[in-house]
Amino acid sequence: MGRILRGLMRGSGALLACAPIVLSAQEDVSSESFFSLDVLVIIIPSFMALLLTLFSTYMYTKVRGLQMEIERRDEVLRCAREEAEQEKRAITDELARTKQELIEQIERLRERCEKHEKTITSLRQAQNVNVFDGLLPICSRCKDIRDAEGVWHQFEEYIAKLSEADFSHSLCPDCSRQLYPELFEGGKKLHCITWK
Repeated sequence: MGRILRGLMRGSGALLACAPIVLSAQEDVSSESFFSLDVLVIIIPSFMALLLTLFSTYMYTKVRGLQMEIERRDEVLRCAREEAEQEKRAITDELARTKQELIEQIERLRERCEKHEKTITSLRQAQNVNVFDGLLPICSRCKDIRDAEGVWHQFEEYIAKLSEADFSHSLCPDCSRQLYPELFEGGKKLHCITWK
């Protein structure tokens, strides 16, 4: 029993070293004296201090290990975040470039569409210059034409307004004979009337 007590005293370090127990190697400790109240009063607090020291060391080791694991995971997480940020920046830059290219393509397509629309409009206008659709109401005597609003116009004025045609005045051979019979006396043929 003395050996156990000495081992406890050695193992407990400074706390048991300060205890006022002196045991010699020859001293025989009986079981009754070992469990006496005086011995127990000294041993139990020392033993508790030893247990507390061991538990504190164990907890410190565990907590430190957990702290190191948390720090390691934080480092891994930080690296993963940095990689994600770099990837995000690369994707964002690529999307910005693609967006700019699409905007430029859309602008070029708009310009082409506007150019094609102008061409189509000019072709339709050119197509409509010489084409008249539907019935043209014309006076059987004076040859005036009525427009869609009901206004009567001279034939030449109406056609010139709707087309790019210009008119010059002349007389057909039948009208020339009726208006100027003296020019056709004696079987003469009139090729051109010149006004003086």
